[in-house]
Amino acid sequence: MDEKIQLAEWFVLHVVKATAGVENRIKNAINSIERFMQIGWTIKDLQDEISEFSKTYPQIIPNIYHLDEIIGNKQPPNNLIDPEMFYYHNALREVPPPVKIKMIEGKPVREEQSFYLEMKKRFTMQDLLAYWYEHNGVKPNSSMLRQDEGKFNYLLGFYTVDELLFAIDVSKSMRAQKQQMPLRNVFDLERYMEDARIFMEGKKNVHQLAGINRVIAKRE
Repeated sequence: MDEKIQLAEWFVLHVVKATAGVENRIKNAINSIERFMQIGWTIKDLQDEISEFSKTYPQIIPNIYHLDEIIGNKQPPNNLIDPEMFYYHNALREVPPPVKIKMIEGKPVREEQSFYLEMKKRFTMQDLLAYWYEHNGVKPNSSMLRQDEGKFNYLLGFYTVDELLFAIDVSKSMRAQKQQMPLRNVFDLERYMEDARIFMEGKKNVHQLAGINRVIAKRE
């Protein structure tokens, strides 16, 4: 069974224990779940939020009709994406896949999608850590993960996730040119922040000249 349906049925039948209009309430819950997932919520996030709400406000649960009454305008947990921001780093964007060439009846045929540029709905601390480790060739242990998460949380108080991702790229490139080892300390990214901002500004200018310094919705 689809996870969205399972969550909707669990919410209606087992959390609020509805007895009337059950079918419509499940349909409404599915619609809400789909809408929340479009802005970055996961099934587990929603289930955890519902569970926490039901434990905190057991007296209110029987009067809940719509899932929206619980989730409201809350932002997805653990999400570093600001829905109001336009990001420049590729790790935070959705764009068409590369053009493919297929042979059909012995002739090459281009397969490509219309251009679109959308922001990802979700990018978490775990995604940021994975990007850091991958680009520096590190296999972290649990202690390293905890320490580096704390360091990134500190840096996020001063820099955007966009800037941090560019700093990871720039530090790797500049150090490779000088035949230096990749960084190991997250805090050392600050030494490359000015170069990262210069690179980022250059990308902004290119986008502005090309007229793509805005979200371009994907055609359905």
